[in-house]
Amino acid sequence: QTAKELDRALSIASCFRESGYSKVPDPNYFNRDVNLDAYTTEEWDFSEDDPIVKTWQACEDKLPEELKNDEWDA
Repeated sequence: QTAKELDRALSIASCFRESGYSKVPDPNYFNRDVNLDAYTTEEWDFSEDDPIVKTWQACEDKLPEELKNDEWDA
């Protein structure tokens, strides 16, 4: 499960970089989250119209089937 989470996060981080977000680092074993801190602040408000949210959704759509997870994508 951990390997799948890391592979998923790596895929999304790579997709963000390919989409012009060059400061998104690769996640690692100790921090498996996709780090968007270079583009967001603590006050940042998630909204469906936000380009970062749209990019995330597009990156999830591109994930290989084996990395999709109904629990996360619901």
